[in-house]
Amino acid sequence: MDTDTLQKRLDRLLNVAEKVRHHQKRYFGFKTSVDLEKAKYYERQLDKLLKEEGKIKESQQKELF
Repeated sequence: MDTDTLQKRLDRLLNVAEKVRHHQKRYFGFKTSVDLEKAKYYERQLDKLLKEEGKIKESQQKELF
């Protein structure tokens, strides 16, 4: 896997994580339901991305053995 691909995957994860944290901070500061819902949405998106990364890592490890 080349560095450009790895960088894109990392950037995608960081982008979603930043959105989660942004909306969490806004929710705890202002107690708006919109920010709570957006934080939950982005948390689910982040979970999906992390599961995908786990599957990619597992499939690459199986090839080595």
